Amino acid sequence: MSEVLNCDAVDCSHVEAVGKITAEMVGMPCPECGANLLTAEDWEAWKPFSALFSAIAASPVPDAPSEGDKVSVRVGLHGAKTTIEFDRENATPTHNQE
Repeated sequence: MSEVLNCDAVDCSHVEAVGKITAEMVGMPCPECGANLLTAEDWEAWKPFSALFSAIAASPVPDAPSEGDKVSVRVGLHGAKTTIEFDRENATPTHNQE
């Protein structure tokens, strides 16, 4: 599982891939604008999600999809707002195209 830090500064679009988001990253400056890539508030909000995803990843999955099927999960934490997005790769569309 890969994790990323996104700079929240208004005119900065820096995204940094990290193996795992850790407490040591709190206050880490953005290499493009110098703003914090991870605030203490965002770290505290992230910890329960990180634990949940670790538990899910370690759990056996009955009737697991084939090796070619993948699901990506993106969790965004910004102050009081949390967004969760799921993308299933290699999926067949299920909506009608008229």
